[in-house]
Amino acid sequence: RKGVRFMKAQETASLSASAIRYLLVIHSFSIDGGGVRSAVIADRIGVSRPSVHKMMESLGKAGLIHKNGYGAVFLTEEGERMAGLYENCYTRLKVRLADLLPEDTDFSQAACMLLSVLTPDGLHRMESEG
Repeated sequence: RKGVRFMKAQETASLSASAIRYLLVIHSFSIDGGGVRSAVIADRIGVSRPSVHKMMESLGKAGLIHKNGYGAVFLTEEGERMAGLYENCYTRLKVRLADLLPEDTDFSQAACMLLSVLTPDGLHRMESEG
Protein backbone atom coordinates (compact mmCIF):
# COMPACT_ATOMS: atom_id res chain seq x y z
CA ARG A 1 0.00 0.00 0.00
CA LYS A 2 1.39 3.36 -0.97
CA GLY A 3 1.21 6.28 1.38
CA VAL A 4 2.79 7.08 4.65
CA ARG A 5 4.29 4.34 6.84
CA PHE A 6 5.67 5.03 10.26
CA MET A 7 8.46 3.44 12.21
CA LYS A 8 8.37 3.86 15.97
CA ALA A 9 12.15 4.11 16.29
CA GLN A 10 13.22 7.52 17.53
CA GLU A 11 11.28 10.56 16.37
CA THR A 12 11.62 10.40 12.59
CA ALA A 13 8.87 8.79 10.54
CA SER A 14 9.88 6.47 7.74
CA LEU A 15 8.00 7.27 4.57
CA SER A 16 7.23 5.16 1.53
CA ALA A 17 9.25 5.86 -1.63
CA SER A 18 6.17 7.52 -3.09
CA ALA A 19 5.64 9.78 -0.08
CA ILE A 20 9.33 10.78 -0.14
CA ARG A 21 9.03 11.74 -3.80
CA TYR A 22 5.98 13.92 -3.10
CA LEU A 23 7.68 15.51 -0.11
CA LEU A 24 10.76 16.35 -2.18
CA VAL A 25 8.64 17.94 -4.92
CA ILE A 26 6.69 20.03 -2.41
CA HIS A 27 9.97 21.03 -0.77
CA SER A 28 11.45 22.13 -4.10
CA PHE A 29 8.54 24.54 -4.61
CA SER A 30 8.45 25.83 -1.05
CA ILE A 31 12.06 26.93 -0.60
CA ASP A 32 10.88 30.54 -0.52
CA GLY A 33 8.07 29.72 1.94
CA GLY A 34 5.41 29.59 -0.76
CA GLY A 35 2.93 26.87 -1.38
CA VAL A 36 2.34 24.68 -4.40
CA ARG A 37 -0.90 23.62 -6.02
CA SER A 38 -1.81 19.95 -6.43
CA ALA A 39 -1.97 20.30 -10.23
CA VAL A 40 1.67 21.39 -10.28
CA ILE A 41 2.64 18.43 -8.11
CA ALA A 42 0.73 16.07 -10.45
CA ASP A 43 2.51 17.52 -13.49
CA ARG A 44 5.94 17.31 -11.88
CA ILE A 45 5.55 13.71 -10.72
CA GLY A 46 3.50 12.54 -13.70
CA VAL A 47 0.49 11.27 -11.78
CA SER A 48 -3.22 12.07 -11.75
CA ARG A 49 -4.74 14.78 -9.57
CA PRO A 50 -6.72 12.18 -7.60
CA SER A 51 -3.42 10.41 -6.78
CA VAL A 52 -1.99 13.69 -5.53
CA HIS A 53 -5.13 14.35 -3.49
CA LYS A 54 -4.87 10.93 -1.83
CA MET A 55 -1.20 11.44 -0.97
CA MET A 56 -1.89 14.97 0.33
CA GLU A 57 -4.48 13.47 2.68
CA SER A 58 -1.89 10.95 3.94
CA LEU A 59 0.85 13.56 4.35
CA GLY A 60 -1.64 15.89 6.05
CA LYS A 61 -2.71 13.20 8.53
CA ALA A 62 0.98 12.59 9.24
CA GLY A 63 1.37 16.29 10.09
CA LEU A 64 3.83 16.96 7.26
CA ILE A 65 1.75 19.30 5.08
CA HIS A 66 -1.26 21.57 5.31
CA LYS A 67 -3.43 23.23 2.68
CA ASN A 68 -4.71 26.77 2.76
CA GLY A 69 -8.20 27.86 1.70
CA TYR A 70 -7.05 28.31 -1.88
CA GLY A 71 -5.76 24.74 -2.22
CA ALA A 72 -2.06 25.51 -1.99
CA VAL A 73 0.04 22.90 -0.18
CA PHE A 74 2.59 23.99 2.41
CA LEU A 75 5.06 22.01 4.50
CA THR A 76 4.54 22.10 8.24
CA GLU A 77 7.53 22.64 10.49
CA GLU A 78 7.89 18.86 10.83
CA GLY A 79 7.40 18.45 7.08
CA GLU A 80 10.14 20.99 6.42
CA ARG A 81 12.48 19.18 8.82
CA MET A 82 11.84 15.80 7.24
CA ALA A 83 11.99 17.16 3.68
CA GLY A 84 15.37 18.73 4.46
CA LEU A 85 16.68 15.46 5.87
CA TYR A 86 15.42 13.44 2.89
CA GLU A 87 16.66 16.08 0.40
CA ASN A 88 20.15 15.97 1.87
CA CYS A 89 20.29 12.18 1.81
CA TYR A 90 18.59 11.99 -1.61
CA THR A 91 21.17 14.27 -3.21
CA ARG A 92 24.08 12.24 -1.83
CA LEU A 93 22.52 8.93 -2.73
CA LYS A 94 21.62 9.99 -6.26
CA VAL A 95 25.25 10.95 -6.96
CA ARG A 96 26.49 7.61 -5.65
CA LEU A 97 23.91 5.67 -7.65
CA ALA A 98 24.92 7.47 -10.84
CA ASP A 99 28.43 6.07 -10.34
CA LEU A 100 27.21 2.52 -9.70
CA LEU A 101 24.19 1.89 -11.91
CA PRO A 102 23.68 1.82 -15.69
CA GLU A 103 22.88 5.17 -17.33
CA ASP A 104 19.31 4.17 -18.21
CA THR A 105 18.42 3.74 -14.51
CA ASP A 106 15.84 6.08 -12.98
CA PHE A 107 18.15 7.36 -10.24
CA SER A 108 15.41 9.43 -8.67
CA GLN A 109 13.13 6.44 -8.17
CA ALA A 110 16.00 4.24 -7.03
CA ALA A 111 17.12 6.84 -4.46
CA CYS A 112 13.60 7.24 -3.06
CA MET A 113 13.20 3.47 -2.78
CA LEU A 114 16.48 3.15 -0.89
CA LEU A 115 15.63 6.06 1.41
CA SER A 116 12.28 4.47 2.22
CA VAL A 117 13.94 1.42 3.77
CA LEU A 118 16.54 3.25 5.85
CA THR A 119 15.96 3.44 9.57
CA PRO A 120 15.84 6.88 11.19
CA ASP A 121 19.36 6.20 12.53
CA GLY A 122 20.53 5.33 9.03
CA LEU A 123 19.10 8.57 7.62
CA HIS A 124 20.80 10.64 10.30
CA ARG A 125 24.11 8.81 9.82
CA MET A 126 23.92 9.36 6.09
CA GLU A 127 23.20 13.05 6.63
CA SER A 128 26.09 13.51 9.05
CA GLU A 129 28.67 11.68 6.93
CA GLY A 130 28.72 14.66 4.54
